[in-house]
Amino acid sequence: MTHFVPVKHLYKLADLIDQEHGLDAITFWQDHDVNLPKDPSEFIAEEDFKSACKLAVHYASDPVLGLKFGRNVTLTNMGPLGAAMMSCDTLAESLELAICYRNGFFPNEFHTWEEGDSVHICPAVSEAHAAFSQFDLQVFSMVLVQSIMDLLHIGADGITVHFHFSIPDCSLLRSYQEYLSADIAFDQKHSKLIIPKSLMQTKLQSRDEISKTSFIRACQSIQDSLFTREALTNRIFSLLDEVDSYPSLDEMATILIFSPRKLRYQLSKEGTTYREVLSRHRLRKAMDLLGHSDTPIKSISELAGYQDLSSFYRSFKKEMGVTPAQWRHDNS
Repeated sequence: MTHFVPVKHLYKLADLIDQEHGLDAITFWQDHDVNLPKDPSEFIAEEDFKSACKLAVHYASDPVLGLKFGRNVTLTNMGPLGAAMMSCDTLAESLELAICYRNGFFPNEFHTWEEGDSVHICPAVSEAHAAFSQFDLQVFSMVLVQSIMDLLHIGADGITVHFHFSIPDCSLLRSYQEYLSADIAFDQKHSKLIIPKSLMQTKLQSRDEISKTSFIRACQSIQDSLFTREALTNRIFSLLDEVDSYPSLDEMATILIFSPRKLRYQLSKEGTTYREVLSRHRLRKAMDLLGHSDTPIKSISELAGYQDLSSFYRSFKKEMGVTPAQWRHDNS
């Protein structure tokens, strides 16, 4: 199932990069074939969201960009999910809602488990020592710490944040401490948040069962709409998984029993084009082969449908910010 993220988060990231560094991220994304829907209330596929973030990390070269960005992803910016979370009875119930309804609202997937007197909250992100991994973990940590503080109206005392990567230099360490306001440990086995179990059953001051029911209904309506929207793209992806060579738009339209015009129109309603779908599929196939096989890179370029090795390297670096060889080194 394709997950979606509100495109307004990327517009906020672009504004942040402009304010902090005087750089035009929107134009940079467009130059790298990442075109955002013009309506900020629209949604973007999570895969495209992450591609845009990877490019932004490379473009801004800001080691704490994720902390700055995460501070802007507040409960009030999460639409009906944020409102539903604030209307819950306890913190535990609020986090369960975030897990259940994150599609379309929350930028990170995570899960929780109990261990002794603590609850561990672990993100589903890569543990590779790469710039984007650190950005992703910064966003996750900042959003969760800030959300817990806002829900409970408390400081970050008692909350511990673990990062798997090495401790940064003194100036960067101060930035981590200033943004997160929690106990921080680096060089840990896994990245996660640890909070006292007692906090999970703390009653929220803003709890309201009637409002919660209404907001959950709105969340479900949006998720139902997103499920319908992604059906065609998923169907095309499934068909592409089964073929040895990539069909043209006219050929795919014939397979789907559409006219080429209708196929273009339906994909435009999903905020994409057939060319972009093919590019995403090629990239996904290449990344899967790079990360989970010993297939030579030249063979991967052929299997993923690129014209030649140089065009594969050029396209991959344009999308991911690194060469296929470097990506394999960081992620396998």
